[in-house]
Formats: sequence, structure tokens, C-alpha cells
Amino acid sequence: MSDSRRAKPLRIPLDIIAGDDAFRQPSRSDKPQEGRERPDASGKPFLMVWFKCAASYQKVFRNPDATCYVARCPKCAKTMEFAVGNGGQSRRMFEVSC
Repeated sequence: MSDSRRAKPLRIPLDIIAGDDAFRQPSRSDKPQEGRERPDASGKPFLMVWFKCAASYQKVFRNPDATCYVARCPKCAKTMEFAVGNGGQSRRMFEVSC
């Protein structure tokens, strides 16, 4: 598919705000300690994104500019951007209907 025909990624403001019905409600286990991000073993903050159509999780790290997280479905290539900014939420697990 050419770049001109490629759909723009859906941009969800984060740190984290999500108002899309495609996401499930967080459970208690999803919530990190208040004011802290959940880093992996390398110390980098990440999100876990469940893509329904592929039935798989993806561990997503921030982009090099630390402005967003970008996740792409391995089956249908739907792209989701989770913007980092003030006034968001601390949820770290998301479900995408694609």
C-alpha cells in the first residue's frame, strides 16, 4: 500500500487518557502505584496492548522523543498512538478492537 493511501494512526492521548470504547476498563491489577510508571527489566516504561483480531499482546515502548507509544496490530496492521502528556491516566493495559 502506498504512503498516500495509508490510514493515519488513531491517536489516543496518554499518560494516559483513553476515551475510546475500544478499550476495556482497567482492573485493580492494571494500576501501578500512584505517580509511577511500570518499567520493564531494562527500566523503560511500557504499555501492554491486546489486539483482538490477532489474539495477541504487544509490549509497546515509548518512541525516541518520549512523546507517544505506537502499537501496530500484527495481523491487520491497525496502528494506535498513545500520546504522553499531563492530565492523563496511569493505566498501562489496553485492548484494541480491530
